[in-house]
Amino acid sequence: MGLGYQFSDRISIDYDLWYDESLPNLALRGPQTVFSHNDTFWCFVGAAQTFGRFVEMPFPQIVSAWKGVAHLNLGLAGAGPAFFADWPKILERINQSSHCFLQVMSGRSISTGLLRTVGFGGMLEFTRGKLKGQRFLAADAYTKLRDNYSQQDLVEQLQEAKANWVNAYRRLIEQITVPLIGIWVSRRDRNEQPATDEYALLGDFPHLITPSELRVFDEYGLRLVGEKLLGKPEQLLEGFTARKPLEVYNAQLFPGRANWSRSVNTYYPTPEMHRALASTIIANLAAEGIPGTRVARVERSQSAMHLPTASMRASISPPPKLSAASDMRWRLRSIVQKARRRLKGT
Repeated sequence: MGLGYQFSDRISIDYDLWYDESLPNLALRGPQTVFSHNDTFWCFVGAAQTFGRFVEMPFPQIVSAWKGVAHLNLGLAGAGPAFFADWPKILERINQSSHCFLQVMSGRSISTGLLRTVGFGGMLEFTRGKLKGQRFLAADAYTKLRDNYSQQDLVEQLQEAKANWVNAYRRLIEQITVPLIGIWVSRRDRNEQPATDEYALLGDFPHLITPSELRVFDEYGLRLVGEKLLGKPEQLLEGFTARKPLEVYNAQLFPGRANWSRSVNTYYPTPEMHRALASTIIANLAAEGIPGTRVARVERSQSAMHLPTASMRASISPPPKLSAASDMRWRLRSIVQKARRRLKGT
């Protein structure tokens, strides 16, 4: 779906898509900083929020630049945990990294008895009933489910989606063998219940997921990093040259969208939100004993548009070098995580 984003957003932003030799069928978010299997790199696993739609410098790039390490952005549009858990090739690549940052992904990007994920998980196909064989974007699929199936079907699928999401994360976490950091990306606090009504059936991102489902991370000793995203939620989308509003959400593909919002990002984290999230992650890494480099940079990238601005450097200034004891605490925490995964697998 990286290609899909680049096609629809091409007049507004260049995502620097590239292909990793281990994953030749995936167009990955750039800039490319991993050039060989001998490179040390950090891996960021998630959905469009990790990919950084409508953002020139998403949080994975900022965080890895602070450290001065290459990174692999495995943020895939509409992806859910089962997509990664069930693909050995991508798991192999994740486990070649030195650290993995795992986003809390959407509860609607998961298969149930009535809805089957297609691709990364952002598209759902009905498996029975009057809409059998028809495919819809996940949000539309649940609306169709509500309008065309019984209330019992709706309730059952919502509960099954939550249970399957938890189980998919268990499978995924147990297969990741490198140090793991959970990332919370949402406009609500992780302790809040999602606000739902007849129009927002699944609640805001990460849709359906409540503090109860998030306990799966506690099972493995993973603390989620990231606070409620604050700031102006709307981002005007403009073209590269004329700097005029760009209608990314056209009427043909998004017939139900309000006309005023066709050139506005009202869903994905804004650039300001990415910078704030990156600062939170960096502060947590520093507290865990992972110091940054003196000047934030993107390894091997020569393009000025990808380098942090002076103000951004100030916001992510590195902490003082920490003690060997702090480094040892990080290593012990990683060992405990691995031990818990092994115990879960027995």
